[in-house]
Amino acid sequence: MIALPSFDAARDRVDTLCYEHIQFAVAMTRLKELLASATPIERLDDDHEAKLTIDQAAPDFDFVDADALEVGDARGSCVLIVGESGTGKSNLISSFAQLPELRSIIGKGLQDFRPLVPLEMPDNPTPKAVITALHVALGGKPLSNWTRNEAFRELRNLLAGQRTRVVLFDEAHVVAEGKGRTEADVMRMARFFKFLLVTCKVMVVLAGEGPLEKLLDYGALRRRMVAPVRLRPYGWGEAEETNEFRTLVRKVEETIQLPEPSNLWDWDMAARLYYESRGVVGLMAKQVKEALRIAIRNGDTRLDFSHFADAWEDWEKKTVKVSSKPFEIRKSVRGYDAANPYACDQQGLEALWARRFDPKAPPATNGPAPRRRAGTRRTTKVKGFAEGAA
Repeated sequence: MIALPSFDAARDRVDTLCYEHIQFAVAMTRLKELLASATPIERLDDDHEAKLTIDQAAPDFDFVDADALEVGDARGSCVLIVGESGTGKSNLISSFAQLPELRSIIGKGLQDFRPLVPLEMPDNPTPKAVITALHVALGGKPLSNWTRNEAFRELRNLLAGQRTRVVLFDEAHVVAEGKGRTEADVMRMARFFKFLLVTCKVMVVLAGEGPLEKLLDYGALRRRMVAPVRLRPYGWGEAEETNEFRTLVRKVEETIQLPEPSNLWDWDMAARLYYESRGVVGLMAKQVKEALRIAIRNGDTRLDFSHFADAWEDWEKKTVKVSSKPFEIRKSVRGYDAANPYACDQQGLEALWARRFDPKAPPATNGPAPRRRAGTRRTTKVKGFAEGAA
């Protein structure tokens, strides 16, 4: 009997590979370069303490002239990490947080040491809500009845006392989108982040989806930013884009280590993987892992269209009929194959592609698709494709 890999081990290898795809590697390099220039700040001396007690009447911690509160010449840096769900933002943040130089030391009879303060952006964020969250994360005192500048003075001293170099906000796109958010709200938060940079002088990382880039419209903050790190879906159109995606798929297949080649990077399968994932790394990997789970459960030594078709069916939950016959529990409904990118023919894929992307047809196939072997779960077979030019 041919030994199959452990699903858990294969899944972990796929995840690790996706953490290291080319966009991820470039983004991590950028963050490490920025981190190298981020140094811990010093506590405020008496002169600067006095400077930070001006403007006691600022309403709701609003910020108008943040430059009036700059301390010294050095300023912090700000970088946006922007990408849709599944492009690897969370993986990037997690890997960045695990760098040795960002490890925290809490308790143990010593002063707490937090070079990195990670936070999830509060829902419907305001400057006061974010300052409060930072105080809590740093073990600070409640902000009851504090003025804006008193809160910032204490925040800076907390950051200095714990040798903080980086403040990282995940889900930061809620700053620019959400129910009731206005342009004025976005500008208020942009002024706040500018104030955080020039007063506390830490590296600020804001990670989120596309709407986060609205902060770039605020010139005073933009001047203090470095170029955003953008994690984009892979493309499919130009030969170079298509080959990048197929190369990634091939690496994923190699890392799952099944006994027989599955040829997932072949044009037919790669086009379907791209259609269903839209080129998003996390979604492509998810499809492969779900198909692999089914293959290993069935004792199959390679992946084929049938495993992906079943995985798609499981995810979409489009088959709900239950039969009293033990081997006919799952049964496709009328019209189902036309909607399943792994179970339709070439014409069906072209129709799906046109509806999802644009009128351009997907690339032609390299030959017939594998058919479902006898004894697998679904009762309908995967249709063969008409052979076309590569």
